[in-house]
Amino acid sequence: MSLLASFDLSTRALRAFQVAIQTISHNISNVNTPGYSRQRVLYSTENSDFDGRFHVGRGVQVEGVERLRNEFLEVQYRREYGGKGESGALVESYQLAEDLLSEPGDKGLNAQLTRFRDAWSNLSNNPSDPGQRAVLRTEGRVLTETFNRLREGFTDLRLQTEGEIRSLVPDINAAAEEIFALNTRIETATLLGQQPNDALDRRDKLIADLSELVPLRIINRESGTISVYLGGAPLVEATGPNSLEAVQKSGDILGVSEIRWKEFDEPLVIGNGRLKGLMDARDTVFPGMMDELDTLSSAVVEQVNTLHRTGMGLDGSVEVRGSKEFTGTLASNVSASLNGVTLAFAAGDDLATIAGKINLEEATTGVHASALGHRLSLTPSSTATPQTIRVTADGDRVFYDLGIVNDFFQGAPGSWALSDAVANDTDAIAASASGAPGDNDIARSMAALWDQRIMDGGTRSFQEYHQGFLADVGGRSEAARRADESQDFILQQVENMRDSVSGVSTEEELTNLIKFQRAFEMAARSVRAADEMLLTLINMIQR
Repeated sequence: MSLLASFDLSTRALRAFQVAIQTISHNISNVNTPGYSRQRVLYSTENSDFDGRFHVGRGVQVEGVERLRNEFLEVQYRREYGGKGESGALVESYQLAEDLLSEPGDKGLNAQLTRFRDAWSNLSNNPSDPGQRAVLRTEGRVLTETFNRLREGFTDLRLQTEGEIRSLVPDINAAAEEIFALNTRIETATLLGQQPNDALDRRDKLIADLSELVPLRIINRESGTISVYLGGAPLVEATGPNSLEAVQKSGDILGVSEIRWKEFDEPLVIGNGRLKGLMDARDTVFPGMMDELDTLSSAVVEQVNTLHRTGMGLDGSVEVRGSKEFTGTLASNVSASLNGVTLAFAAGDDLATIAGKINLEEATTGVHASALGHRLSLTPSSTATPQTIRVTADGDRVFYDLGIVNDFFQGAPGSWALSDAVANDTDAIAASASGAPGDNDIARSMAALWDQRIMDGGTRSFQEYHQGFLADVGGRSEAARRADESQDFILQQVENMRDSVSGVSTEEELTNLIKFQRAFEMAARSVRAADEMLLTLINMIQR
């Protein structure tokens, strides 16, 4: 081997070890960079020279700089990351629901149901007490507000979740466009024989982040590009990226959207990921809770109103005046019962005619009727014993329409309120069955209503139903938390295995840095030795 060959060999070693030191420095610099994969220089021996007698080595050459990745672990990581995204979204949703319900606590529905029942119980002790009537009206108003607040709260949670779902769509589209752009760069570099490690890391980071949102299937191509499939449809292909859009569901008054493919107008089908968890919360978890509360509120309102319509306000021994104005005529033939006596009315009867027909039976009902303006007034006859007014039947709701008997509540789920009669006058609260002073039959029956098994086919009371609902929410929330913790543990295990391959260890890099620093120094000495020998030879020739 010539001296020039030795000089070239040592110089090549310097360059090779310089590449190693630069790569190690690059690894250390990116020790905290998310998605970065550790890089390693690949070396091989140069082809040896043959001088006719034996082969002489020519040193080292750099084959390339490789990324340390395990594709199997990458696939597993993406799958578990998607599962973590879904379970995390559900845990957050259940936490929001539990915060809204505020149970157990003084502001929760269970406490308000109890206070409303207690108000009826207290009124039964003194049914004519205006203070207790005012308290009952207040508790009834607070109960309706609680029902309405909870329903509005779940609607807001759905809209809040809808907003996050919509916000993920442009993020997915932007990631798809960047992956396609990186595909182009990587393909160009690969065709030129280069290894674009940092571009590959960036692309893998985008795929991992997307996997938290939606499930992906990745197909690697020989050109270095990848195809990305989402729900069986191509998100990124060689021809370009496809995109998603949020489209409002037909007929949905809340404005809830569905995610569709813009290019082929098909709905997106996904199996896991944060987007799936959010959609489940919006379409299943929150509506299910709303339905449960609507069932309870409707049952409470229906049962309270049904019982309330059988009673009389304060007080029937003096006068019962209709809480509603009646300016028209009856639309059909109807009947009702006062103090056990059946009264018949005909289609076309106006208020005066109705009062007249009641008076025709005054001797048997003990009730006198008169039309005061546009309202019906009922008073006990002077000869009646006892002097009470009691609506004993109103199947056709004629006395209800005239305001003689009243509902306690009115409205629908989300807009419950006190009836106009009760809201305007506490005397309209029917604590009595007969209207006689001291009669507390309805108030006692209202308090006892809370102990009756009315819900779930006659198996639960109001509060048992609500407590069962809370237990179900708590159980599902706890199950979601356990699933999230389990998913987090699995993900951590996979991530640890992944980091053992791709992660940067500063201790290992420092060890390699010292090793290649020493190798560089040895190569530098070889260069210096070859240089000195070459100089000696030149001096000899000059002499």
